[in-house]
Amino acid sequence: MKPLVRWTCGPVSPAGLRVLKHSLACWRRTYDDRFDMMICYNNIDIERLYFAHGFGVKLYNATEKDQFLPMDRWGVSWKICPPRMRPESYELILDNDVVIHGTSDIFEKAIAENKCLMTEGHFRNFGKYADKLPSKLRLNSGLIGLPPNYDFGKDLKEVFMGWDDTGEAFDEQGLIALALTKNPYYIMPLSELHICHENYVKTPFGIHFVRVNSGAYTFWDEHRKNMVKFL
Repeated sequence: MKPLVRWTCGPVSPAGLRVLKHSLACWRRTYDDRFDMMICYNNIDIERLYFAHGFGVKLYNATEKDQFLPMDRWGVSWKICPPRMRPESYELILDNDVVIHGTSDIFEKAIAENKCLMTEGHFRNFGKYADKLPSKLRLNSGLIGLPPNYDFGKDLKEVFMGWDDTGEAFDEQGLIALALTKNPYYIMPLSELHICHENYVKTPFGIHFVRVNSGAYTFWDEHRKNMVKFL
């Protein structure tokens, strides 16, 4: 069975949906039909995702029945809900604001060697899980890769230490990092997948437009023309 790439999408801003549509197009153009594509959506009207069908993308409505950890608020953690959609194959989980437009040796090695994949972060933001992770580790959970037959949900349950309302995104990032680092893994460097916190950098594998979903930052709108030229 083909590997699966799935995007997570909740009630995001119009700009967040524009980035998602562009992300689907870039992935299809780069990898053709090598991967099956899916959007796991939550708390958003399915009609807002009308564009997905044009790329042959399946839609899955994640609901409370998919929640598997004892917490009241899921927020950004809908990306791990459910933890696997295709456990028998390699599976990638992307935030809707991550655009992959190129290839990468590290990406290919992770898949070929059946290893987990994570991306390097600018900062060490792991919330209440920080003390459990190596002091020099900086990761971002915008893109993660899961090898075949890996029980991601089991590892998440084993390391889960509760959830704070404050710093929610960082708790989610720390939880995922702690689960995945129990296994062999590769890290995609910022030089290949840049995270747009304060600036836009043209990197060969992809770009992560953080905070575009809330409309608080305008990297996508400001740099769209440059990105299209680069792509």
